[in-house]
Amino acid sequence: MIIEILKRSLIGIAFGALYTFIALTIMKFNHIEGSVAEVWNHMLASFVLGIYFGLSSFIYEKDQWSPLKATLIHFFLSIAIYFFIAINGMDSVGF
Repeated sequence: MIIEILKRSLIGIAFGALYTFIALTIMKFNHIEGSVAEVWNHMLASFVLGIYFGLSSFIYEKDQWSPLKATLIHFFLSIAIYFFIAINGMDSVGF
């Protein structure tokens, strides 16, 4: 079980890194400047989201739960993660 958690977490981090690389590439070619702290915060958020979505597939492996229950749990956990990242991100933009 621990190996599976680590494997899914690392796959999530890899996807987060890929999305961050794509965003940085777009920023580079559009000549958009960003501070190191800003890029670091966004990369951390990408990694957190990647880990969450890598691990959230465990929700759908519960045979006792109906598809509706699994979907609702996944939805509300996703909203909680997005709100956590959004609230912490407001500190970096001066709110």
